[in-house]
Amino acid sequence: MEQFTDFAYIYDELNVHYDKDGIISRMKQLLGGSREVVDLCCGTGDVAIAMAKNGHNVVGIDVSEDMLNVATEKAMESAARVFFLCEDARSFVLNKKVDAVYSLTDGMNYMLTDEDLEKAFCAVNKALKTGGRFIFDVSTEYKYKSLLKDKTFTFDFDDEFVVWQNEYDEDSCICTMTVTGFVREKKHYTRFDEIHKQKCHSRKTVEHLLDKCGFELVDVFAGYSDKALGDEDECALFVAVKKN
Repeated sequence: MEQFTDFAYIYDELNVHYDKDGIISRMKQLLGGSREVVDLCCGTGDVAIAMAKNGHNVVGIDVSEDMLNVATEKAMESAARVFFLCEDARSFVLNKKVDAVYSLTDGMNYMLTDEDLEKAFCAVNKALKTGGRFIFDVSTEYKYKSLLKDKTFTFDFDDEFVVWQNEYDEDSCICTMTVTGFVREKKHYTRFDEIHKQKCHSRKTVEHLLDKCGFELVDVFAGYSDKALGDEDECALFVAVKKN
């Protein structure tokens, strides 16, 4: 069962409460004067489009063609110049090196093993110029254990109804998310089912793999704030630079 197929077309509706403006503002600060940037696991493209409008040359990469279809349509509607590529985060290759790579909203949590995460980090390293920035978030153990484990969420919109069930295995640190949706098409509803899996990567593991893949860690923030990461923060934002 593929991820982000039918679900891609209602993804934005399910995420209306996330602080998009706050994330975009923070990314503008962290990217600074980086000219050539990559939005890795770009999803439906909101941040990529905003960064393009902020003067960056942006390549948006995602493994889901459906997510990229949505992103491309949004970029065209907003007259933003973003080049989108359908590639795997673990193996993407660019034709030239860039100043910065960022990956937001759980992109790295979809790397389900340490090996997968290492491959993604190494692919990013190869894409960056020396001294280039790598900015990415990971959802924390607190989020999976306290906010998602054994929780079911429902979303009821005018033309869609979605049930989102979560199971978290503390031994494997894998969160399994079963999504069932019903989307209105004229007088009828079409059902879709998707299963998403995310891995809770510890800070220790992330820092070890960054070093192994040629990065120097600059800082770790509590989400998209400028505060240090605490024990009850849902998201850790890592900022690293390529050493050589």
